[in-house]
Amino acid sequence: MKKTYYYIAVLSAFPCFSLNAASLSLESTMDGNSVIKDYDFSGSFGQINKGTNSGIDADAYWNINNPAQKFGAGINQVNDMYPNEGDFGVGSLDFDASLVTTTGVATFPIQGVTLDLSNDLRAVSLESFFFGNADSVGFSLGGFDANDTVTFTDQLLTSIDIDTSFTMTVTAGPNVLPYSGTFAVSGSALTIDMDHANPTPGFTISGSSRFVFDFDGVVDGVGVTTVPEPSGVLFLIGGLIAGSFKRRR
Repeated sequence: MKKTYYYIAVLSAFPCFSLNAASLSLESTMDGNSVIKDYDFSGSFGQINKGTNSGIDADAYWNINNPAQKFGAGINQVNDMYPNEGDFGVGSLDFDASLVTTTGVATFPIQGVTLDLSNDLRAVSLESFFFGNADSVGFSLGGFDANDTVTFTDQLLTSIDIDTSFTMTVTAGPNVLPYSGTFAVSGSALTIDMDHANPTPGFTISGSSRFVFDFDGVVDGVGVTTVPEPSGVLFLIGGLIAGSFKRRR
């Protein structure tokens, strides 16, 4: 049986983390019009609001040339691209909580982002976009710079600003096909945009494969989240260090 994998991409890993490092969830509510379009392998699209928004629904495999026509019969997991509908986990970002002040506005750099779409996009649906030829589908982000920041006002999260590259990499036998776009958060608005074609001779009649990601959403924690506690793992590291000192006395 062929296995389909999702890869979790961890970006901007540092050899030494601040004991004040903390994580913010990128959990988001996506607009119902958010869509993935596959122009050449299946000629179909998957759009959140094409389903019933409950249980296993047929939100994928609608004909790009005739949006009212669904390919295939019945409703099953292959037809259901979005298992949680518009509730996307997306991942999380890390920052130095010690930089947040009690009052006033504090803006500081993002230390890293963990991207995880494994609970947002159903693997079997993506695999079938490639007529069962895909061995793996992975997602990753590019790097970050000084413009990628988090802002707190009086310890309340008021803005996330990220603008980096987004890549979907499909592996099918010896073929590795990267499709590139952008991943951005501005304030609370999150977008994943991609419109990329790769040459795929022998795979498709057209000799190319074009994919479109057009996702728009709102990060749930902006305007709601206060400064989170430092990571529990980092607390554990601190505890182990303290314990080693105690044993030496």
